Amino acid sequence: MFKNQKLGTKIILGFLAVVALVCVAGVTGYWGVQTVGKALHVVANEEAPIADASMEMMLAVGEGKMLGDELKGVTTVIVNEDASKIEGIVKAFNDATTKFDTWANAILEGGEIEGETIIKTDNAELASFTREAQKLHDEQFQPAFNSLKETGQKLITAKAAADKAMKDMESVCNSLVQAAESFELTVGEEIGNSLKAADTADKTKQVVTEEVPLADCAMEAKFAVVQSRMALEEIAQATTENEITEILSNYEKSINDFDKWITAALQGGEIDGNKIVATDNDKIRRVADQLDKEHENFQKAALDTIRARGNMITEAKSAEQAIAKLDEVGGTMTTLLVKIEGLAGDEMTKAKEDGQVAKTTAIWSLVTIVVASIITGLLIGIFLTRSITKILNRIVAALSEGAEQVASASGQVSSASQSLAEGA
Repeated sequence: MFKNQKLGTKIILGFLAVVALVCVAGVTGYWGVQTVGKALHVVANEEAPIADASMEMMLAVGEGKMLGDELKGVTTVIVNEDASKIEGIVKAFNDATTKFDTWANAILEGGEIEGETIIKTDNAELASFTREAQKLHDEQFQPAFNSLKETGQKLITAKAAADKAMKDMESVCNSLVQAAESFELTVGEEIGNSLKAADTADKTKQVVTEEVPLADCAMEAKFAVVQSRMALEEIAQATTENEITEILSNYEKSINDFDKWITAALQGGEIDGNKIVATDNDKIRRVADQLDKEHENFQKAALDTIRARGNMITEAKSAEQAIAKLDEVGGTMTTLLVKIEGLAGDEMTKAKEDGQVAKTTAIWSLVTIVVASIITGLLIGIFLTRSITKILNRIVAALSEGAEQVASASGQVSSASQSLAEGA
């Protein structure tokens, strides 16, 4: 059918075919550019911001854990008494919490943060993990930090009470030590005076038998006071309840020893096989009574010190449990956020891969169309050239045949003319 068409029609159809191929190539190129552009848009404007958001969530949780450790450091006053940073730490944690919530909401609902537009995720699994992380953060991570803050503040209060009790005890103990020294000094002086006044061997023997053991009482009572003070110093350094329990046995022994020796001095008795006669020296009895009263005051102050230290250790244990809970929840959140970050990264990787596939497809499609266009154009050109050449050849052949016929007719005319001329 195409062979029977006119030459002009063939040329027009050939050009139309070439134009059609050019249009196909253009459309294919445009489609490829659009596909690649869309893939780049997905990577740059959809998946990358979500990946950034998941990373920011993880950083916020990590910051919260570090602030928890810092809070533990400034509130565990058994080791560190600097609690001036608590307010700043709490504020920083609240800022980290706000940051976490902001980025989590951006993943779930979309939004604009710090000039970056985040499109709501369409990945159901990613959204589910993000909601789970939010719930864990709200219901466990924040309460764990707040619990640490509260126990830390209680610990600070307990430490202050323990320090005050220790200071009060030291003041009372100083008075007690002075009273013990006064008792020892008075006993020594009175024994000396009695020995000077003894003018017979019997009186001297009586002084040695009855009054010299009082010196042992005074010395042992003073030693018991020193032992009590040392035990309390150890309790003030104790960090566990077991340590306090072990030290208390030594403290209680020193208290009992003191009571034993002061009672023997005032009331008489037998200690370790040694008979002690109750003193009838008014001066010695007065200083002994004063020492006994000072010792009662000391025991009250010591009991306050022991209780305050025990309370502080209890609060310290609560603080340790709070930080352990914060670490536990923080570890769980970190694991969950790693999954979130992994999913966001997978989404971005997939988008990149889709873009690469689209790019490759567009390039090969365009190359195929261009090659096909070139080949088709060449074939059309060859076909049209051959068609035109055939027509021109037929025209030339016809013209040549007509020229020969004209030449033959001219020869005949010339011959006829010659014949006419001869006949004339």
